[in-house]
Amino acid sequence: MAALLPPPRLTGVPDDDLFNINGYLNVLARAIRGGVPEFGTSVTVSGTDTTASVTFARERADANYRVIAQLAAVVGAPTTSAFFVTTENTASGFTVTLLGAPGADNAVTFDLLVIPEPV
Repeated sequence: MAALLPPPRLTGVPDDDLFNINGYLNVLARAIRGGVPEFGTSVTVSGTDTTASVTFARERADANYRVIAQLAAVVGAPTTSAFFVTTENTASGFTVTLLGAPGADNAVTFDLLVIPEPV
């Protein structure tokens, strides 16, 4: 049986908040100091590709936002470097770049959230 790691110690956060999903999400929201997610989508990168572009329906005032990526699906046996993601943000959208291509007959899908930077 795998041992569970204790939750991180956060000043001013009741322990009960770390053991239920709503409390945990509240702690996460406070930790990133942004607002609620403004935009959510997913992208799939496959084969020899290393990038995927996302365009907003409405252009933002600036590129001051964070993109949070969560691995959602895997097809085949992608290279390890396909699990490392960076983004380049613009007012009109962003480009997701993998450290390496997933490889032939392989793919990775990431769920993405856009959260505004604190003002």
